[in-house]
Amino acid sequence: MTLTRDLDSTTAALDPFGADAVMRALPEAQRRSRHHLAAYRAERLSRHAAPARVALRNLA
Repeated sequence: MTLTRDLDSTTAALDPFGADAVMRALPEAQRRSRHHLAAYRAERLSRHAAPARVALRNLA
C-alpha cells in the first residue's frame, strides 16, 4: 500500500469499503428500518385486536 499526499488516494487505500458510500446509504437504510418496524407493529396490533373485535361484535 503506497500512501501519497493526495487525500482521496490515501482514503481509498485505507478504506477499501468506502465509508462515503456507507454514510450516503445510511439515511435510506434508516427509513427502510423505520418503515419495516411500523409495518411490523401495525400487523402485530391488528393480530392482537382481532379477538377483541370479535368479542365486541358478539356482545351486540
